[in-house]
Amino acid sequence: SKRMLRPSVSRIMAVGLGMLYSASYAQSRYDTGYTDSTRYLQKQAVCAVIGLVAMFVMSRLPASFWYRMAWPLYGVSIVLLLLVLLFGQSVNGARRWISIGGIQFQPSEIAKFTLIVLFAKLTRDFGNKTRKFSYGVLGFGAALLGILIPLALEKHLSAIMLMGMVAVVMMFVAGTHPKWLLAGFAVAVAFVLVYISFMGYAGDRVTAWLHPELDPGDTGYQILQSLYAIGSGGLFGLGFGKSRQKYLYLPFQYNDYIFALICEELGLLGAVLIIVLFAALILRGYWIALRAPDKFSTILSAGLVSLIAVQT
Repeated sequence: SKRMLRPSVSRIMAVGLGMLYSASYAQSRYDTGYTDSTRYLQKQAVCAVIGLVAMFVMSRLPASFWYRMAWPLYGVSIVLLLLVLLFGQSVNGARRWISIGGIQFQPSEIAKFTLIVLFAKLTRDFGNKTRKFSYGVLGFGAALLGILIPLALEKHLSAIMLMGMVAVVMMFVAGTHPKWLLAGFAVAVAFVLVYISFMGYAGDRVTAWLHPELDPGDTGYQILQSLYAIGSGGLFGLGFGKSRQKYLYLPFQYNDYIFALICEELGLLGAVLIIVLFAALILRGYWIALRAPDKFSTILSAGLVSLIAVQT
């Protein structure tokens, strides 16, 4: 299993670091007074090394360890999410980040992992009872709400939607009756509509996504600039390092909108190849999940791969 995943992970990481350098080159020079073109590459490289070490360590921990740690990790995640509301850093109207040692991270990313671990544990504990409403819906639903409520207070709509979709996949695999999942989907749609209506930040984001041309100088600016980047890339792209939009036209070009820069420099062909790399990783992950030795491992693997798939 490890040998199957390593090539895909290493290829994606190599492409990611290469494109990050190209996308962040201009912004890095500007932010450092034109003295350093690798500021953001250095930070991401450190995170990549930390991630590789974590992957090496965690791959050697038995599944029983994660089973025992499910509830403690879940509790830590909720505490971190609540700390964000009290002490977190606000960026563009949303409070989601905590800074430790100069590195910002979102506790919601930890919550995604711990929720998956807890769902896997509950699946094993519930057994065949997951088809009953009290277990397959209320049991999983209560655990999900413990994470979603703090996220709603953070105005973190994207994380709410991602975790909701992953939860549905895991509940389906666990054995929750499809009729309850359909009913839950209807409730979730209603919640998102109400949430967008009352939470100005989230509503503005959705409106800008649907109609960026209505406010080209403010809320729609970033989306329009990303579309310019994608369009100018054409079929084969402008070439690696030759993006024009990265020269401070496209905000957050090295993180949230890096895929637009990939399309501009590598074109449709390069963008599709990157999607193929992710597809290979996801398919191999599900292959591993289906061949896991026990139900807990199967659900845990399927949940982690589903998270990658939904985010991709």
